[in-house]
Amino acid sequence: VDQAFQKMFKDLDSNPRLKARTVIVVTIDHGGGVPLKTHHGAGEHLCNTQIPFLVWTGNRRAKGDLFQLNPQRMDPGDEFYGPEHSLPTIRNVDMGNLALYLLGLPSVPRSTENFVQDLRVSKK
Repeated sequence: VDQAFQKMFKDLDSNPRLKARTVIVVTIDHGGGVPLKTHHGAGEHLCNTQIPFLVWTGNRRAKGDLFQLNPQRMDPGDEFYGPEHSLPTIRNVDMGNLALYLLGLPSVPRSTENFVQDLRVSKK
């Protein structure tokens, strides 16, 4: 994966016009580790629920920590995020409508996550 990203960024660096129009969003569908071979179970273990959610824009619009840029979303920190919290957190299911927003397109019809496209990647 590291080599693939290195090649991709090298190719983007060699094409400034393409780089300025590129957005890369990286996340995974779940964490993992407890028990070792689990994939979606054992949600009470942070290593199974905390995931990376990274946004890179070639025009340098993406700036900062997503939780700091989105105070309407709760940063669970090192706590287990359970249903007792009133604020939503940032989840991988936000990615689809975020990508559409960054492309200037409307939300997925009838979607329930980030439908209003309020997840921000810059202060604007």
